[in-house]
Amino acid sequence: MRGPLLISHDLSYSGAPVALLSLAQSLKRMGEHPTVVTLSGGPLGAHYREAGIDLAQRVDPSEVTFVLANTVVSVPAALPFKKLGVPVAAWLHESIYFFQTVGVSPDDCGLRNLDVVLTPSKFQMEELQPFVAIDRMYQLRNAVKQEWFRPDAGESLVAVSGQWEKRKGQSQLLNLARGARWECRFKFIGATRPGYAVASIPPQHRFLGLLTPEKARLEIAKSDAIVSCAEAEVQPLSAIEAMIAGRPALLSDIPAHRALAEKIPNVFLFESSSIQSFEQGVQKLTEAIPNERTAAEQSRAAQRLFSEAVFEERLRHLVKMITRSLRPGEHIEVLQEG
Repeated sequence: MRGPLLISHDLSYSGAPVALLSLAQSLKRMGEHPTVVTLSGGPLGAHYREAGIDLAQRVDPSEVTFVLANTVVSVPAALPFKKLGVPVAAWLHESIYFFQTVGVSPDDCGLRNLDVVLTPSKFQMEELQPFVAIDRMYQLRNAVKQEWFRPDAGESLVAVSGQWEKRKGQSQLLNLARGARWECRFKFIGATRPGYAVASIPPQHRFLGLLTPEKARLEIAKSDAIVSCAEAEVQPLSAIEAMIAGRPALLSDIPAHRALAEKIPNVFLFESSSIQSFEQGVQKLTEAIPNERTAAEQSRAAQRLFSEAVFEERLRHLVKMITRSLRPGEHIEVLQEG
């Protein structure tokens, strides 16, 4: 049966693969018949099978309506389909930070050869303009699930989400908390206690390790708040999950976090190099934690941006754009988000 082919760089519980699973489920609800191939395995494969979405080893190009790669890494695997007359798009979950870190140019990754480039955040489009024609770029925000709203946890913990890595800034966060004398207990979701830093990490902090997306959402919702000292993000799912759950967020002042703070209440920014800025953010966060009225406003604002219904309405238009089946009068200006 003809349908879209989605190419995932892996099937881990990290942001881009989880986002692609959500997109595949939306396509299926829309009456499409998505097939997924992956460059590397992982636990998310079971979730595809539970959703009744095919994971394929081989694909007949004549059965593919369009191809969508989920990251820069999977673009090279998608581009050969273009030679066969199949439209090829990518939903890029990388910013310029990624290219600078790995030491390559976007020009080296085949982005100019894509028919359509989608990005979760608007700032990515601005960064990529020197490498991709603006009339081929569109914003597609993530669809973010969160079933919980401020459930009782029985203990006071602040969530920090993601694998332990330099980009996520967990070490710097601990340094800032120590310098600010913030007496809190962090709950590291998705990370194990790094062996090289055992002696320097206070014992009151908890490390939950790798969790399924469903369990991670519950742990985030049960937290008093969420904090991120990340050096770079595109559109942090865990922070948005916290916002939908009515939990305030203290986030490093980077473009992805700034975009959230501009549109959603109870999101506070700090300079990751400044203890004073962090202290000021902690004070605002502490004052916001018990405020249930503002929490409800925060949740509604986040859902207006990241609900499945909003995502699928946008996705329907973009599928038409990718497959060149727009009706007369449907233009990029209509489709472009703010």
